[in-house]
Amino acid sequence: MVPRRAFTITEKVDIISRLESGENNVDVCKQLGVSHSTISAIWKNRVKILECFLSKSTKMKRNRKSTYPDIERALLAWFKEQRNQNVISGRLLQEKANQFARQLGKRNFECTGSWIYRFRQRNDIKLGKVDEEAAESHTSFPEEVNDEIKVTDNLTDNKIIEPVLLKQEEEDEEEDCDQCEIPTTQDALCALETLKKYCLFGEGRNKLDLESIVKMEYTLQRAQRTQQLLQDRFSENRRKRQVDFVFSDDPAEIGDGRGTYFIKYNNVPMGVERVGDRLFITLPRRRYGIPATLNYVNLQERSRSPALKPYPTVEDRSLISVYRTRADECGRLWMVDTGLLEIPGDPQQIRPPAIVIYNLNTDRQILRYDFKTSDIPATNTPTGLASITIDINGDCDDAYAYVPDLTTFGLIVFSLKDLDSWRLSHNYFHFNPTAGNLQVSGEFFQWSDGLFSITLTPPARCRTAYFHPLISTEEFSVSTCLLKNKTASTDRYYFDAYNYVGDRGRSSQSTMHGYHEKTGVIFFADIGRDAVSCWNSGNILNPANVAVLVRDGKRMSYPSDLHITGDEVWVMANTLPRFGYSRLDPNEYNFYIYRANVYDLISDTVCQSKSMFDQ
Repeated sequence: MVPRRAFTITEKVDIISRLESGENNVDVCKQLGVSHSTISAIWKNRVKILECFLSKSTKMKRNRKSTYPDIERALLAWFKEQRNQNVISGRLLQEKANQFARQLGKRNFECTGSWIYRFRQRNDIKLGKVDEEAAESHTSFPEEVNDEIKVTDNLTDNKIIEPVLLKQEEEDEEEDCDQCEIPTTQDALCALETLKKYCLFGEGRNKLDLESIVKMEYTLQRAQRTQQLLQDRFSENRRKRQVDFVFSDDPAEIGDGRGTYFIKYNNVPMGVERVGDRLFITLPRRRYGIPATLNYVNLQERSRSPALKPYPTVEDRSLISVYRTRADECGRLWMVDTGLLEIPGDPQQIRPPAIVIYNLNTDRQILRYDFKTSDIPATNTPTGLASITIDINGDCDDAYAYVPDLTTFGLIVFSLKDLDSWRLSHNYFHFNPTAGNLQVSGEFFQWSDGLFSITLTPPARCRTAYFHPLISTEEFSVSTCLLKNKTASTDRYYFDAYNYVGDRGRSSQSTMHGYHEKTGVIFFADIGRDAVSCWNSGNILNPANVAVLVRDGKRMSYPSDLHITGDEVWVMANTLPRFGYSRLDPNEYNFYIYRANVYDLISDTVCQSKSMFDQ
């Protein structure tokens, strides 16, 4: 007897394609080692299989399924019974979901606010107490909840759990379309061509109308164009499922004795910067188990998923938590060490927040400047010191650093020559509340981050500093001469010296941005639309003058850093919201580093000026 084999949805589509091209059923059976009836069943159900395969490409993002369907079934049944008897809050739903998770043996499940939000979105649930008529009119519950779980006035948790466990056992024995791999757009387009042949001529029981096929084809072709843009314009330099390190010693020996020296899952890269043959990568300490906050990889290494090397050495313990770095033309690497372990529920300020500078030729620390008390107005201010911009005009000793404070809405200016710092305030440093609702990596949340990124025009005595809050779609500017004047904030015209530049458009909330000196083009890392965009600063800033260069909801999810090095744009994407609000899948690629040539990026876009290539 030929053993039964379970095929994935992609393998089934491949079998259908082989049979469609004229390959013999018997030959396919022999090659795959399965019975004739197995292949015949796939061919008989080809329309349904193709539709299922295509639905993964066109509907996955819009109709995201629950990662824990058994918990959702139980919670839905409980909610249906309770909704016309008690007032149900979101917190009560969370507690009940966690309770069902324990009863169902889901040890890794922890119900978050965003999970409840998506649960309510999927099932059209409005909280509070409803009358019986309204309850009866509620029709969004899946059929299996109504059919398998008979709701009564005395429904107990055990009565809810039993049919859910039974359903779970049944699903373990058969393939679930929603759990299958997501096909590439090219595979999906090929499947669509086959499906069109059957459906348009009425073959099969499920006949698609022409309008549905056209919409599906348009969606797939648009997705294919977007993916092709990412491949054409950006070179995927490095990618990681999870972060690894190169240790000179056994991690267990140099750890803290509690098993928290290295917890692979907790290591989420944030910043990236190329300096020569080294690529610096930061991992701020927002959880336990992060061996080194500043690291690098050698670009001469061929591996696309290399292990990180702690900088300057594994033994160095001086840095606590660094978000992003910036190198200057004087061979120095600058950063802000927040000095803070940002452990949820247990933050620990290990050292005062400080500006730290390394000599890149010797890899030695040459300065640690602790911020003054007047620079840090609140205990949570260090959490917002997430970037740094360096300003040098020919004299390496007369350098300035600008440090945005996204948490308590300020700007810290540091003078290397005077070893002094001062804090500036302005309304433009605050977030825009109308831009605070975000949907990234399938997570829905609201943020209130203020001043985040500053980028400068070419070196001069007075440069233009372009800046923006993270939670805003607007850009602002100010002269660096004002920033470098320690007493400027006491001038009566101080607030009028700042300028509103324009609006980049809907969903253009941006982490970092960078100015390319030769072209005057500014590049933005747009978290609101999983994209990289550009604007030629010689034009008025409005949505029509902003070009979205690449956009990808998976591989460009949450671009956390963007930096211009020469004529190259470097971008880090790290899927951060999923780490914070849900859970990363360690079997998928979660972290990406991209590199692109500036001129290739802006070619044939609104960012390219007519004279740009006439030099």
